[in-house]
Amino acid sequence: MIETSITQGLFYATLGFFFLVGIFAGRRGVIDMDDFLTARGTQHWVGLGLNLFAAGLGVWTVFTLPQVGYDFGVLGAAAYTFACVVPFPVLVLMGRVLRQRAPDGVTITEFVLRRFGWAAQLLCNITSLGYMFVYLVTELTALGSLVATYDIDPLAPQIAVCVATAIYTAVGGMPASLLTDKFQAWFVIGLIVLATIAFATRVQIDAGSIPGSAPLQTSEVAWESIYVLTAAVTAANVFHQGYWQRVYASRSNRDLLYACVLAAALTVPVFFLLGFVGVVDVWRNDPNSFDQNAFFDVTGTLPDWTTGIVLVLGVALVCSSVDTLQSAMSALLVNDIFQAKLPLAWARALTAVLNVPALVVAARNLPLFNLFLIADLIAAAVVLPVVMGLAGGAGFDTYLTGLDFMVGCIGGLFSVFLFGLGFSHGDAAYAISLLGLPNGMSVPGESLGVFLAAPAGSMLFMFLSAAVRRPVERFLLRRDPDAVPDVPSLLRGPGHSRNPLGAAASKEDDAAATDAADAEADADADAALPDASASAPGSSDSPSKGFVVSVV
Repeated sequence: MIETSITQGLFYATLGFFFLVGIFAGRRGVIDMDDFLTARGTQHWVGLGLNLFAAGLGVWTVFTLPQVGYDFGVLGAAAYTFACVVPFPVLVLMGRVLRQRAPDGVTITEFVLRRFGWAAQLLCNITSLGYMFVYLVTELTALGSLVATYDIDPLAPQIAVCVATAIYTAVGGMPASLLTDKFQAWFVIGLIVLATIAFATRVQIDAGSIPGSAPLQTSEVAWESIYVLTAAVTAANVFHQGYWQRVYASRSNRDLLYACVLAAALTVPVFFLLGFVGVVDVWRNDPNSFDQNAFFDVTGTLPDWTTGIVLVLGVALVCSSVDTLQSAMSALLVNDIFQAKLPLAWARALTAVLNVPALVVAARNLPLFNLFLIADLIAAAVVLPVVMGLAGGAGFDTYLTGLDFMVGCIGGLFSVFLFGLGFSHGDAAYAISLLGLPNGMSVPGESLGVFLAAPAGSMLFMFLSAAVRRPVERFLLRRDPDAVPDVPSLLRGPGHSRNPLGAAASKEDDAAATDAADAEADADADAALPDASASAPGSSDSPSKGFVVSVV
């Protein structure tokens, strides 16, 4: 093991390098609030692809991915890798629609406001902030665990990372985050290559332990993890505003597509190799294996220079995720919570303040994987109603309202409770506890049922709400047009009709509206006739008057 003084110097030197890169990006000049929050239309696909790759990284990967590989074998490592790649095509499909329907937007929750109203946006803001806060806490917790393996007290490095990233993000905004993420992505790629070479040439594996070993076996939980992890990661990433900032930073939809392809191509080998470390730890057949973490069990057998690479890799990983989260959280608060009315100086200050509660929670060293799963579950209950909001071409713009959105999201979580009742044969306490996923993914059928119930339940309750609401409103409206109250602004977007039945409630309503518009046009034409005829000589049936009528 490298001496503590050397590892501390290596840590702060790496952090200082990224700090200087961020400050340099800030000195290039942030023009206005929009540039600070999105750097709109500035990114070519190569740089954007590196950014999307870096945004999904984090020091959590050296803890969670090897643990999954150790627990669930090769299939588990492949499942988690697949789960982290699926969000990229989803980002392309949703991003294209979002850029078209809200070209001046900053976050996806801003679109939710326009489509479903204040209540829906508030729920999405809470979900998004909650997920990103958990992500930030997880990163700081993982950083503390990383430096502790080098006999470094965790608190000082955690504070240093928060301060350094907050300063350059506050100074440079989104442009600073974009530039540092490019450097961090290249750092990670280079260090992963070096670490892979070291692993391949230095780690001793008991060849007799490979055939028929646990990592090559499949289990029910491992197969379930393919869906569970994919649903969890994809749903959560929809509420990671850092991705939507980068969607708007893209120069075009083509750049967004190529960038996602590049990010996916980089994610697959890096994530699978990290997960495979856990498999290697099992094959080492060491009785002390998994003493702390599969990753550090293996790296502990490598030369000192390799552990130095791991430390630098950890700093690059944590900086890439923390500055992205700081920028994303500040964008959500400034643009959505404060309605873009916050001065730029206050926005910069807010970026720094966000780290304080995260540091406090990180000091408690909570389990990382379970924290992610809880945040992912809430996101899974909300994500499909958001997707339906983007599906305007299918007629949902007039069919679904903010009320249906809220009923769907609440119904998604309620469906988890109903699943728990069925799974436990009526144990209500157990059903409630499932919302916190106390068993993680260890119980066959449990996590699968939870992550099926949440999105399926949200869709079922959302459309059930619309199916019940619309006939009732139509019946009341036809009996007495004043019997149905206007939809409150809390439950509708600013651009949507106050009529509860929507802009296209029925063909009869459309026809009545058309007749009314024609009658109003005729009245305007009649009002215009005297003025027009006054300018022309002759009687009421003069050619001049007839000409005016034909023009009108």
